[in-house]
Amino acid sequence: MHATILLTSHIEPNITVAIARELTKIHEEYIRGNIKDVIEELKKRNNIKGEIVLVLSKENTVNKESN
Repeated sequence: MHATILLTSHIEPNITVAIARELTKIHEEYIRGNIKDVIEELKKRNNIKGEIVLVLSKENTVNKESN
């Protein structure tokens, strides 16, 4: 997980990410925000265990006036 996020931050340093862990379970957890902030939060933890979903969001750069 850490390697994927670090690689993504080098490719897209301003991307927004969300990490969802243990969905539909008692320990369900979300970490979301700018990728730099999420990396800092992950550094505070030794390890993230369980089922994990990583969502990446980048603003659409296509001209909004075109159909």
